[in-house]
This record gives sequence, structure tokens and C-alpha cells, in this order.
Amino acid sequence: MADTLNADTFAPQIGTQFTLTVDDTTLALELERVDALGSAIREGGAFSLLFVGPADPVLPQRIYRLDHRATGGLDLFLVPVGATETGMRYEAVFT
Repeated sequence: MADTLNADTFAPQIGTQFTLTVDDTTLALELERVDALGSAIREGGAFSLLFVGPADPVLPQRIYRLDHRATGGLDLFLVPVGATETGMRYEAVFT
């Protein structure tokens, strides 16, 4: 399924919650932004997703399972990219 995802798949989900489960902890990540990044080897082009989660705990970069009512379950490689006033930002890049 990841091969068919594109920026248009996620754009309607901006401002909605994705549920991340790691070990026995469940965190809510809000999709803050979807950015088209131009052409790529993958069909649909390159794009990035920017999520905001709680300030604590700060999750290390790795693959996490995110669930959402519209997109279903996805395994995404998330990278912490910096703190905001409201929490920690994480990015997933599709190239």
C-alpha cells in the first residue's frame, strides 16, 4: 500500500489524529502539514508528512505503526525534527 500513497492521500487528514503505539504506550500525533517534494522514483512523487506529538516522551527515529480511521494502519519511519511550543515534531519522508 505504501507504494500507492501520495500527498493527496494525506492532505485531507491535516489536523486529524493518528494513533502511534509503541510497547505499552499509545500516543496521539496530529498531522500538521503535507509537503509535495517534487518528482521521485516512486509513483505519485516525493512528499513529506509533519506530525506534532506530545513533548514527552521524545521518540527516537525508527519505524512506528500509525493508525488512522481514513488511511488505516501504516508503518512509517519517523524522525524527530524539533520541539515546538505545543510538543515534538516528527517527519516522515516518501521518496
